[in-house]
Amino acid sequence: IPAKTILVVEDSAITRKVIAKILMGGGYTVLEAENGMAAFAQLSENKPDMMLLDIVMPGIDGYKVLSMIRKHDTFKHLPVIMLTSRDGLLDKLRGRMGGSDEYLTKPFTAEQLLEKVSKYLLPGH
Repeated sequence: IPAKTILVVEDSAITRKVIAKILMGGGYTVLEAENGMAAFAQLSENKPDMMLLDIVMPGIDGYKVLSMIRKHDTFKHLPVIMLTSRDGLLDKLRGRMGGSDEYLTKPFTAEQLLEKVSKYLLPGH
């Protein structure tokens, strides 16, 4: 079975590399994008199985990226986990209303990340 592919959209190169390392250690294939525009390029070229999406990014923020994805037939059912340092109720509600599947607050552990991801990508989940 080919590994599931996860697109990590995160403007911090260090955070992106840490997440990629955790996911690859969990057996996933990882694509990276440093901003919203790069995310759209990756989506159209690679059709990932899931997206981890940072909210606070320069240019197009994560909420806007999410709303654009949800309007696109090919990606409207793509599992999206929002990543953020903001853990306020309003932020979570905004993510949920925008169509995110999950919300993961930074900093998080490798176990927390893999648990959230597996919920959508492992058989039977």
